[in-house]
Amino acid sequence: MAKILIFGAGAVGQFIGSLISLAGHHKVTMVGRYDHYDTIKLHGLKLRRHGKVKYLKNLEFLPSLDRIPRNEVFDWIFMTVKSYKLSSSLKDLSFFINNKVKFLLFQMGIGSHDNVAKVIPKERIFLASLTANCAIIEPGTVVETNKGGALCLAPLVLRNDIDDLRSIFTGVDIEILTFEDWKVMKWSALLYEILLNGLCALGDYKPDKVAGQRQMLEIEIEAFQEAVKVVKAIGVDVIDLPAYPIKKLIFYLKFPGILQGFLFRNTLMKKDSTTVSTLKNDMEKGRKGTEIGFINGAVSHWGKERKIRTPVNDFLTDELVKIVTGKKLWEIYRKKYGEIYGCLKIFKLNYIR
Repeated sequence: MAKILIFGAGAVGQFIGSLISLAGHHKVTMVGRYDHYDTIKLHGLKLRRHGKVKYLKNLEFLPSLDRIPRNEVFDWIFMTVKSYKLSSSLKDLSFFINNKVKFLLFQMGIGSHDNVAKVIPKERIFLASLTANCAIIEPGTVVETNKGGALCLAPLVLRNDIDDLRSIFTGVDIEILTFEDWKVMKWSALLYEILLNGLCALGDYKPDKVAGQRQMLEIEIEAFQEAVKVVKAIGVDVIDLPAYPIKKLIFYLKFPGILQGFLFRNTLMKKDSTTVSTLKNDMEKGRKGTEIGFINGAVSHWGKERKIRTPVNDFLTDELVKIVTGKKLWEIYRKKYGEIYGCLKIFKLNYIR
């Protein structure tokens, strides 16, 4: 039996923790927010999946690491915090970092693992991409909002042994896929994560609004096209992941504008993500950070290294970072797709790569 600490147990952490707890093979300790702690302590956790509800009682869900004895030894630490919180989270976890504990990172995008690799040997770091969408609709209730999703796993070190991690998920009720090379898994996931995310956050729009407005959808497709060029330049052969039809979307890029937009719109409206994009959700809650730098920003960074023009991804990254850091007012772009389109047009005219 392995001892697992899930740190930052929001929607993803509670979802994964529930699935492992239901399998009953390992001891799971979750650390999350106080408002979730009160409800889960009194009533347990409710997991809704595909029309079925399961109730989990007596979960070890704590509101703070201070509730865990400093001499507690964990075999695995699952990091389900946002990418921009990884560095500070590692400091909080310092008491539980020893020369054996392994880390599984659930962050979106590319590059967040670099901060962890400064503290933990790369051989003990593994990456995850969860293609099952999950959301907390109220404290104590986690919902899986799509079908056909899976948990994808890969070592940070190419072809590093992943058997120990795979054994953690024995009997867990979700498809598990493993990869020798994390780049294939993470870049494939990024191409889907980039859609209906950053632009929704910048304009404060729900995904259906962006997909249904011609100019906004054109921006989405252009950002996606830039990302595809970068991934090809890196030399990664992207694949479809469960619930992530990447190759179909890449194929649609061959079609002319009107038909291309129609095909993208129909596919994206089946994306069945939560009603609010992850980046928009962070901004609405006033969080002092954004994952845009690890999603669109990763495309910009790797594109610059390979001298590939990525103006749309650069624009989205730059403007969202300015808003989150207080250098620009969100009101400039909120519900103003014409303003976004116009500012992007000017940005592209002055763009130098």
